[in-house]
Amino acid sequence: MKKNNLLYAFRLVWQGNRGYVIWTLIRNIYTAAFLAYLHIYVLKYILTCIEEQRPFADLVFYVAIICGGHVLAHIISAYHEYYIRNNAPLITKSIFTRVMDVSSKMEYRKFESPDFYDKYARALDASAKSIFEAVHKCCWFIGVTASVIIAVHFVAGIDPVLLLFPVIPAASAVALSTKQSKLWFDFNFENTRNNRVLGYTRRVFYEKKYASEMRLFGIKNVLLKNHKNAVLIMHKIAKKYRTKITVLDSIVAGMFIMFCVIMPFVYISFYVSSNPDAVVGAYIAAALMAIGFIAGHINWATWLVSDIRKESKLVGNLHSFLEAQAGDNPCDASGAKLIPGSIDRIEINNLSFTYDGADKPTLRNISLSIMRGEKIALVGHNGAGKTTLIKLLTGLYDVTEGEIKANGTNIAEYEPKAYRSKFGTVFQDFQVFALSIAQNVLYRKPRDEEERRIVFDALEKAQFADVLEGLPKGIDTAVSREYDDEGLVLSGGQAQKLAIARVFAKNPDVVILDEPSSALDPIAEYNMYENMMKLSENKAVIFISHRLSSARLADKIYMLENGSIIEQGTHRELMELGGQYAEMFDLQAQNYQESLPEEMEAAINA
Repeated sequence: MKKNNLLYAFRLVWQGNRGYVIWTLIRNIYTAAFLAYLHIYVLKYILTCIEEQRPFADLVFYVAIICGGHVLAHIISAYHEYYIRNNAPLITKSIFTRVMDVSSKMEYRKFESPDFYDKYARALDASAKSIFEAVHKCCWFIGVTASVIIAVHFVAGIDPVLLLFPVIPAASAVALSTKQSKLWFDFNFENTRNNRVLGYTRRVFYEKKYASEMRLFGIKNVLLKNHKNAVLIMHKIAKKYRTKITVLDSIVAGMFIMFCVIMPFVYISFYVSSNPDAVVGAYIAAALMAIGFIAGHINWATWLVSDIRKESKLVGNLHSFLEAQAGDNPCDASGAKLIPGSIDRIEINNLSFTYDGADKPTLRNISLSIMRGEKIALVGHNGAGKTTLIKLLTGLYDVTEGEIKANGTNIAEYEPKAYRSKFGTVFQDFQVFALSIAQNVLYRKPRDEEERRIVFDALEKAQFADVLEGLPKGIDTAVSREYDDEGLVLSGGQAQKLAIARVFAKNPDVVILDEPSSALDPIAEYNMYENMMKLSENKAVIFISHRLSSARLADKIYMLENGSIIEQGTHRELMELGGQYAEMFDLQAQNYQESLPEEMEAAINA
């Protein structure tokens, strides 16, 4: 079934604010109709009054009515402008919320596809702006159509032959507008990837996290070259399409001048000169105003049709994107199960996983189990598949081969949001948001003093208390200076402590730490793990770490290589095995002896 993107745009705006559509229609229809009456009937009436020598009072009374109508048009337009300015942000919020709601529920793995990012970018580009444009231009088209009908009625009452002149250019313009709208859509479509390159380059030069590399290394020249190449490609695309569009515009303009200006004047001059009984005032009005008005407004209507089609295609990007994602949304699981109580056991059976487009699997036949209260360490070289395993375990990726069970039930049967709420996870690529410290910890604003206390306690356990002491606003201090000049700019270690505090505040069933301490010194790392063990006394804990000193704290260690588990056991068992884990540990042993604090050595050797 073919989607009607214009109705979809009207529906979105109507749902956001009905008055927006109603007042836009009233303003556009009244303004267009009044202008038609003003430009055509008023001139005719004035010329007729002069020609028939009517009383001057009649003319004054008529002009007063017209002035009143003109004032009313301005009042309606002013109120419309006031209403739109006040309510457009609400509609934008409604549309943006819908897009963000759908995007937040999409499969995590889709964000790793460039093709998906192109569709997503087109949908975002078309969101509020194209919807507003489509609604406004449709309303203008309705108003312009009403004014043309008024003008046609006037001309038909004088001489129906005059109506033949605008037909040919109007029909041609409508036909060519289809071609023009397609050219505009193709132009925007081909520039999607280039616009992303330009946006990325601007972002890199703007954001703080790139500032040091930009100044220390020569990456600036590489980025500027990519930017320049994208601009050159866009220039070629523009030349390719704009030349064709300009030719079509010239054809339409030429036909309107010929058929709606030159030929009507020739016909009217001949008719008036050969018919002494013709009403000169009416024909002058028709010649000077009506035909030109009809021609101009048909041209305007044709332009609106072309633009409406263009906006409709852009709205179609959003429409298709939202429908496709809503129809293929693994997070929309209204009939799924909720997890009763806490997670007591997780089983991974013969799990394999291959990324889209990859020629070999990232994980191969992974099998392991995790019990409540058990501490598990995943170790191995970069690219061994440790983080992928965690993302499958937390439901960010769908299992395609094998299974993962929680409390004996396949996790695919659980409601995704409820299942993920059982995990407290700190990824190695965690993000800190331009919000307050409290909002960064809770992922929302604290509701009461009890929740503020939870934030304080979590930050203290994460060793962030010393930072708080120097902040006048405490946990209400903004993180980063994106929106607040007095915001806190975090160091790498401070940002990791803030991320770890999220786990303490959440109090989850399963704690997952994916390389959380890479920016911490050994003492801070030891304190962090000690506090984490206190929190996780009756919880499952999964570590991913390259520092095998952390792995020694685990009840069981799994060594991964090329997506497979090659060794498993306790630290002592793996050292006695003398395999790759022992080799890796021995390589780091000297560093351990030199850097580990005595307290940590005592805890490990106890």
